[in-house]
Amino acid sequence: MTRRNIDPLSLDETIDEEKEENDVEKMSVSVWEHQALAQIPVKVLRGHTDAITSCHFCFDDTKVLTSSHDKTATLWDTESGAALLVFERGHLSNISECALIPDKK
Repeated sequence: MTRRNIDPLSLDETIDEEKEENDVEKMSVSVWEHQALAQIPVKVLRGHTDAITSCHFCFDDTKVLTSSHDKTATLWDTESGAALLVFERGHLSNISECALIPDKK
């Protein structure tokens, strides 16, 4: 069995080549395939033209509020992925954070 260095910063200084070949074979099978996280649905919300700076679920997780470097904040519907309301033209600079605050007025 031959041994070789892998990464000078790793805790394990050497690795067995046979073990490495077995690990490569195991990695070809998806690790996430049988885990619950693989079943989480993902939606891409398109509408901002620059980087998103914050994202918050609100209204019992039926809506998402995002803010961006494009100087807008957007309220999204989580079910359809549609932009319900875009808050724009009110900021002269990037929006770094946004939140909805419950108010009974």
